[in-house]
Amino acid sequence: LVELMSGIMGVTSTPGKGSIFWFNVTLERAETLCEEVRQLPSAMCPMLVISQNNSTRNMLTGYLQAWGADVSAAADEREAQIYLNCETVVTAIISLSLSEYDLATLKPILDFITASVTKVRF
Repeated sequence: LVELMSGIMGVTSTPGKGSIFWFNVTLERAETLCEEVRQLPSAMCPMLVISQNNSTRNMLTGYLQAWGADVSAAADEREAQIYLNCETVVTAIISLSLSEYDLATLKPILDFITASVTKVRF
């Protein structure tokens, strides 16, 4: 792709230390700004983001809010259960590190969320 854009790319590698990949391309400035605003369908809201990783949780929540979503966040299954006991949620986004969980641990969490959320898509 870089070559198709008349650019150059390269790599610097040091065994045992890692690699640096780089590219340079000349891009043209857009003549007009994009006026399209991304909006999530209201049928997907309200939403609940569940992630133990603070950065992931904040990033997902921020993007969804920027796209017009009514979104809340929970750090773990306990926070999610507290929220779901008080609020109706249409969409749940679950970000889990699978290396930290096994199916026996996930099953009660997913069962609770499945019973609490209107539509479930895996």
